Amino acid sequence: MAEGEVPGDYIKERTDLHDTIFLVGSEKKEKISTIKYFLVNYSLYFRKMLLETDMREKFTKDSIKIKDHEPDVFKLMLSYVYGEHHLQFVDVDQAMRFHVLVNYCLMPKLMSVSSKYLMDNCKKNLCDVLKCAVILNIKEMEPRAEKMLQTEVESFLASEHFEDLEKAIVEFIVQQEHIDIKEICLWRALLKWANKRLNEVELKTPKCGDFYEGSILRDELGNILTYVRFLGMSQEEFAQYVVPTYILTKDEVVGIFVAMATGKPHGLGVLSEEKVRTKLIFDVELKVNGQLHHMDSSCHLEIKVKDRNLRLKSFELHHSILNLNFHVNVKNTGESVVSQLISGNSSVTIAVDDNILKANLTYHLEVSNPSYDDYQVLGYYDSFMLPVYKCVPKVSCDYCNILVRSSVIKSLKFVLI
Repeated sequence: MAEGEVPGDYIKERTDLHDTIFLVGSEKKEKISTIKYFLVNYSLYFRKMLLETDMREKFTKDSIKIKDHEPDVFKLMLSYVYGEHHLQFVDVDQAMRFHVLVNYCLMPKLMSVSSKYLMDNCKKNLCDVLKCAVILNIKEMEPRAEKMLQTEVESFLASEHFEDLEKAIVEFIVQQEHIDIKEICLWRALLKWANKRLNEVELKTPKCGDFYEGSILRDELGNILTYVRFLGMSQEEFAQYVVPTYILTKDEVVGIFVAMATGKPHGLGVLSEEKVRTKLIFDVELKVNGQLHHMDSSCHLEIKVKDRNLRLKSFELHHSILNLNFHVNVKNTGESVVSQLISGNSSVTIAVDDNILKANLTYHLEVSNPSYDDYQVLGYYDSFMLPVYKCVPKVSCDYCNILVRSSVIKSLKFVLI
């Protein structure tokens, strides 16, 4: 290759060597020629089309039509097969279209290129992240999509972006267990989405007796309806916003009202028995770095909360302990958040009183024995010492960092709020 020459330029310029022509594009079409053996080396799809089957394209001298993909990404694909392996995408949209093309053409090596770009560049736009996770089936993006939904679902459902989503993405959202939104708000957003799909400008509640429009909406919602948690609504919400749409049958409406009144399963099969969606609960384990470190009267750690409020739900001890004090304070001000005395032989898992750890603040957590004076009164100094384990000094998760040297605590359970 000549100095300064980009890989593949020679092949692109030697059109006299090209033996295959593609007509690429849906609206704006472009003829693109190539040497088929470069394509078949990377693509099982083109190998079958141009070499191994009796497909019409194998014998034609006419241009082979590639209708559903655009010329810019087809040229990028050719650049790769010609030897240019450091592709430069213009933006996320082009990378997504490229990913769709190479997936269609069965080119896994090229899919890894676009997957990496999208993983690195789709971090803030929830719509793009959802498309990557659901439509492009990039499984590594699913945790990112789920995390963003936990924090942005209410505003996202109210946006125009939601009304334009593909059905598979909407179904992915409705399947989520840990999203902080009332079921009635989710339902009303689904109605707007379905009506938009049916070319309705606004949500129009069907007139009394208009079963036909209700059946159309039900068909449009399809499998999404099975994930809606009608039992997570109040009876008033269900009566006002669900019943008048005629999306549900009379038997389904009666069954849900009975279930709401009795607390028993409705047994309707196709509809969900689940109730209110729950907030995300997660554990942070303090990693032990060795055996029992020493016996002490107290242990301390810091919790640095990131950009979401948390509630400390409980913590798990390495061993059951006789009598302990538990305190959580704001580090800089000393303001008390939680103060508990657990008397008697404690459980290994300790439930924590109601609390909120606010975003972007640091908290000091202490587990201790009764005071020295209490030891003298009780007469069991050694019995009240804590078995403290040396820990890895820093543990991080998506929502907080924990700094610790040694601790009697094995893990902490938080709720995202």
